[in-house]
Amino acid sequence: MRSDGRTPNVRAFCVGQAKSGTASLAGLLSGSYRVAHEPERAETLDLVLREARGQLSPAAVREYLRARDARLDLEYDVAWANQFLIDHLTAVFPEARFVVLIRDCYTWLQSITGHLIGRFGVLRIMVTGALLLFASIVVAVAGITLYHFWIALVLLGVGWNFLFIGGTTLLTDAHHPAEKAKVQGLNDFLVFGSVAMASLSSGGLLHVFGWNTVNLGAVPFLLAALVATLWLLLKRRREAEVGQSA
Repeated sequence: MRSDGRTPNVRAFCVGQAKSGTASLAGLLSGSYRVAHEPERAETLDLVLREARGQLSPAAVREYLRARDARLDLEYDVAWANQFLIDHLTAVFPEARFVVLIRDCYTWLQSITGHLIGRFGVLRIMVTGALLLFASIVVAVAGITLYHFWIALVLLGVGWNFLFIGGTTLLTDAHHPAEKAKVQGLNDFLVFGSVAMASLSSGGLLHVFGWNTVNLGAVPFLLAALVATLWLLLKRRREAEVGQSA
């Protein structure tokens, strides 16, 4: 029974990796159901670790889960830590429903990048992205083994994401609200148009100039982006210092 005397409509556990939408799902459900996002997180993680170390038996873990369920009186328990307790939850609550949240790697990385921008600042993330792209070039020209390709592609993907998301974030500060549709539309056209042209011409460029030259050809563009970002970073830092001293 719920605390208001009504029978719960559903008993469900939502499972998802960090930044996979658990908080959004909890917010969506909160208007109609008793739901909590990461309830008793510290205690749950401690439970998982103690079981992993052999300090708790499976029976003790399941007894804790029964007591927690009675105490919280939830219809939806939304927590990424539930992934470590799936076997116990299915055994203790065989009638429960389970919602598994899956997020593709690109949008997950976008979300992580947004979090990093909020914590460290957009310009620092863009500088990091440029440095990762430089590292990708170094790895790519160092060899053509499978490991060289794999590492270079990872560095390329993360570096490009940092610069793209960072640049898009900066763009929102460069126009008035009334200009949003035109400016962002033009930006997307230029970015993805350039990507399409590069994709179409990459085979021919590789055939004519070779692998190393194609990679090194990106260096001037990266240097320009890095210098511009560092200039803006220093400019904003000086403006902040002047504002504090005023």
